[in-house]
Amino acid sequence: MALPQAWVDYQLCKPERCADGICPAVKICKRKILLQDAPYEAPYRLSEMCTGCGECVPICPLGAIYLR
Repeated sequence: MALPQAWVDYQLCKPERCADGICPAVKICKRKILLQDAPYEAPYRLSEMCTGCGECVPICPLGAIYLR
């Protein structure tokens, strides 16, 4: 069975509601798997590189990041 990975729910993700449009989950991702090209753009993850640590999940103020 594969390890869980972080995913972004784009229906819940509203980067304009994060401070300066910067996703706090992107900032906390130690492996730089979650990325954001520019402020106010939705974050995305690099496929298959996430280790499923889950540190990004509770830091998202909108609950838009989850493990699956």
